[in-house]
Amino acid sequence: MSRRFAVGYLVVLCLAGAVRVFLGAASLPLFNDVDELAHFDLVGKYASGTWTTRTKPTLEPETVDITIFFSSFEYLSRAEDFPQGYPPPVWTMPAPLQISLYKKHAPEMKTRINHDAYSPPVYYALAGAWYNLARWVGLNEPHAVYAIRFLNVLLQVALIVAAFGFCRDYFSTAVAITVPAMVALFPSTVFFSISNDALCPLTVLLALWLLLRWSAKPTDTRLSIAAGLAVSIALLVKLTNIAILPVCLLVVALRLFPARRTKSLYREAYFAGLVMLFAVGPVALWMLQNRLTIGDWTGNAMKVQLLGWTAKPWTAIFDHPLFSWSGELAFWNRFCTSFYGGDMNWHGEPSMSPLPLKIFAWLSFACLPVGVAAIGIGAYRKQSTRPTGLAGLICPLLVAGSILFLFVMSVRFDFGHCPYPSREYPYFNSGRLISGALVPLLALFVCGVEAITGRVKGLTAIVLTLSVLVLVPPQVALWQQTVPCKANWFHLPLQLPNRQRMADDRRPLRVVVAASSSEDHERGRQDGRVK
Repeated sequence: MSRRFAVGYLVVLCLAGAVRVFLGAASLPLFNDVDELAHFDLVGKYASGTWTTRTKPTLEPETVDITIFFSSFEYLSRAEDFPQGYPPPVWTMPAPLQISLYKKHAPEMKTRINHDAYSPPVYYALAGAWYNLARWVGLNEPHAVYAIRFLNVLLQVALIVAAFGFCRDYFSTAVAITVPAMVALFPSTVFFSISNDALCPLTVLLALWLLLRWSAKPTDTRLSIAAGLAVSIALLVKLTNIAILPVCLLVVALRLFPARRTKSLYREAYFAGLVMLFAVGPVALWMLQNRLTIGDWTGNAMKVQLLGWTAKPWTAIFDHPLFSWSGELAFWNRFCTSFYGGDMNWHGEPSMSPLPLKIFAWLSFACLPVGVAAIGIGAYRKQSTRPTGLAGLICPLLVAGSILFLFVMSVRFDFGHCPYPSREYPYFNSGRLISGALVPLLALFVCGVEAITGRVKGLTAIVLTLSVLVLVPPQVALWQQTVPCKANWFHLPLQLPNRQRMADDRRPLRVVVAASSSEDHERGRQDGRVK
């Protein structure tokens, strides 16, 4: 692959990915039904510095304002619930009605607990700094809030470039061409919202890449520190990226094992120690801070309690339906589709539900074992130097470890009356939770397609091209519904009208949004917003 072609190809993909993410983020109103409100509230805490107290898990007043004025019912409510159309956002209503609604709902919302208040800090610190920058250049709410979503455009471009570089170094040309294209058009709504899931694919991929480079050059001090820090950053973005830690341990062990009887053992052990120190050290310090400030190592105890989960006794672990064929089918059915489409709803239905995407999701995961087998056979027969033996080992390990994490979480808890997961549906199987495995998973899928179609000239290119194109129609179908929405970014004026001051609050009334929950929907009916 020539350098000129690679640069031109990357430019096209980056433009396509940037436009796609921008359009998706701008066309959706604030806030979606996949905890975006909680994520934004934590971004606001980091932006203002209040997170350092670690004592205020309730929603910030600014979050309450923006939620009441700018959100929409269109995520969870069905169109038939509103024969005359969905109600307009509150900020467009007459000022007396805005004030009335604010006084009615703000006191209760200010007492709500943000169940993600003690989540790992990296994404929220980054997004908080970006949020402050947006306000510093003059953006007001809600434009500054949308600017946090638009940060995903930069993350998407960086991920496309990193995916190309990683696959070019360790996989075939077909993988290096196809995987960045699939990333650029990947339909998951994770990239359209404020969420730490959006940063997971990039940080995990960079950690894998640096670990592989370190394995080839293990006595480089800066590379050792960088590889270790990349692992810790991935973990401090989201703990569901936990599979990167055993991968790191494996890379270090495989590097030290051949040197165990050589004079270089102590030297290589020193650099391996650097990797592990910087991989584990920052995470350990964060956990220690949690223990000292809130009495919980991981910060998840409050979330588990609020959701009503309880740890099952070990003797009850194997009573889970996952240990049956029907349970396995139920787990994989939602997992495969949610990995590609995300978990967001629109008008009360899954936002990415077309049948072709669902079929493709199943087929792509079915190709993973074929890809792993092809890598193993190729390495055994030494038919190709790419992918390297180590890259071909750690990518399947990362994907398998990520899915295993979901299995463990599914069987470990009794989910009580939580809507999802629940006792009736005890599967912790949202694909977005392991979005860190995105690029390795897609690489294995393409390897599987190559193994199946490689002997038929031209068939590989046709199948991979169709694989890329099937990702586009579901997004177009969603945009046809979301772009006309009166509550999205496209319908916001550059300058919002001046707000009257609240009787019980000295701050200006800047924003008011209707939260997209069924409870708030009923409140809207009672107070007259919904006719």
